Amino acid sequence: MILGLDYIISSAIIIAFILPFYIYRKKIFKKYYVKNNISYFVHEVTIYLKDKYPKVNFDFSRINSIIRTNSYDQARILILEEMTKQFIELAFEKRTQKNIPKELLWASYEKESIPKNSTPNNLLRRKNFVIKRDNYKCNRCGKSIKIDTSMLLLIKDLDQGGTYHFENLSILCNDCNKIINSQAPEKLIKDLNIFNSMMRRYIK
Repeated sequence: MILGLDYIISSAIIIAFILPFYIYRKKIFKKYYVKNNISYFVHEVTIYLKDKYPKVNFDFSRINSIIRTNSYDQARILILEEMTKQFIELAFEKRTQKNIPKELLWASYEKESIPKNSTPNNLLRRKNFVIKRDNYKCNRCGKSIKIDTSMLLLIKDLDQGGTYHFENLSILCNDCNKIINSQAPEKLIKDLNIFNSMMRRYIK
């Protein structure tokens, strides 16, 4: 009975001594595995992009060759570049938008909606109505936006007979606005918030 008790005490002491090292090793291994696993990286980027840009159908099958032919560090950057390229390539069709309820329109609305030699002095007011109408979402990519992170878009350009009526106004995030108005959007990768935000978040 005494030997049994001694054995139990000795075993308990050994376990108490070894257990902290086991837990530490397990945590370090898990941290290293997560940090250096490309599948985990792709999983995290997938969740992030689907949440931030719900209107964009990113094709992750296009990154398979990147993973096969590049080191872990290089592959991560190239994957982010590929996702940004797909964001740039997103097809966008300008469509007539919903109007604003008549009871919310002001007396001079109709007159000020017809373009002359300058933009209407109540353009910010119109922008506020448009962003609320569109539920604070970019019309192209679906990203959540604010007044200071968005731009108005004319569905029909002024030189083609467009006006400042609400049905001719849409709202875009800054990235989509840059892309829509660029002559060479494929060169914008490193100038876009989508790329730089992911670089800060995942590469550091």
